[in-house]
Amino acid sequence: MNQQIFFNQPPGDVGPIYPYTLGDVSVTAYGYEIGTPNQSTNMYGKNSGPNKIGLGISANPQNEIDDETFICLDLSNIISQNCEGTPTITMSSIEQNETFSIYGTNTLGDLGAFLLTSSDLTVDIPMFGDYKYISITASGSQNPTVLIYSVNYTLCDCKPEPCVPTPVDVTLEILPVITLCVQKPFVKIKNNAVCICKPCKKPPPQPPT
Repeated sequence: MNQQIFFNQPPGDVGPIYPYTLGDVSVTAYGYEIGTPNQSTNMYGKNSGPNKIGLGISANPQNEIDDETFICLDLSNIISQNCEGTPTITMSSIEQNETFSIYGTNTLGDLGAFLLTSSDLTVDIPMFGDYKYISITASGSQNPTVLIYSVNYTLCDCKPEPCVPTPVDVTLEILPVITLCVQKPFVKIKNNAVCICKPCKKPPPQPPT
């Protein structure tokens, strides 16, 4: 089941932290100014026409992300629930000679490791699952500005099957045969069987009616 979380609502200033939720999935956004260290800054839900819709930065004159700011998205909820394929991110307000850059990090507040630069409106999230957070900033021409429009992912239409313990045969063998002149030793047998959870299985197709 394809899902899409949009970042243009609510409109206006949403503060430095805002959770965007659809059903059981939530993506929390964090706004930052690039510095040493990076400083929290308020974000802005912009709705100014078909090509100017998405999440930007309040302090920017156009309320968009520039090359001195970035927005960090917490993808941990999508990582745990994405069923198949690679989720994508869709951008907005990419003008001629403008691009955006994506970074990955597991530390909130860090810009992270560089992953990708693109001028395409929609791209696969690079190295999805390796990083809890992705950071998006503007790049390219002088004074570039961009907006984050949506994140797109796929959920399973079913629940994972219950976790069933898997038995493991255990054999105890003590060699060599010896005569003990001391108190009998204490022998503890530990069963290292693991619980294997079967992946989610899609329901079988229904015959046409």
